[in-house]
Amino acid sequence: FAHENVRVVIDADALNWLAKQPEWWTSVPRGRAILTPHPGELGRLLDRPVDAITADPLASVAEAAATWGQTVVLKYGYSAASDGERTIVAADAPASLATAGSGDVLAGMIGAFAAQGLAPLDAAGLALYVGPRAARRLEGTLGTLGLLASDLPDAIAQELCVVEALATN
Repeated sequence: FAHENVRVVIDADALNWLAKQPEWWTSVPRGRAILTPHPGELGRLLDRPVDAITADPLASVAEAAATWGQTVVLKYGYSAASDGERTIVAADAPASLATAGSGDVLAGMIGAFAAQGLAPLDAAGLALYVGPRAARRLEGTLGTLGLLASDLPDAIAQELCVVEALATN
């Protein structure tokens, strides 16, 4: 964290490791990490049952982000991202994204957008917009149950072309 513009995306087992570190957030400069937990991982990080997370996912993600001073993306149904001040909710929640590896693709997308200079919440918000659109694009040919995480990168690139065209017009 020597450079103030460095961001890290923390996902999967790294979140489980982090949950075992007492007051880890005091060692990470504010605004540098983007955490991408599902409800079980967020429950471990907040030391509360999964039912408490799923009972009010928006409040849980906002509380976690505010407490830790980081961006948190909760992968649950209509996924949500928060920096503790603002919360973005995915407009779409395709069932086709409930496939092994799609969370890894999401984390990679967020990391790529952050590496290109987007602020953490903006990187997460763009990924939460583009990812479901890419899945919907693929559902037309692969169906809801046929989509694999490895199918997503090309469709994401196609959706980014659409976003770019909209932004320049």
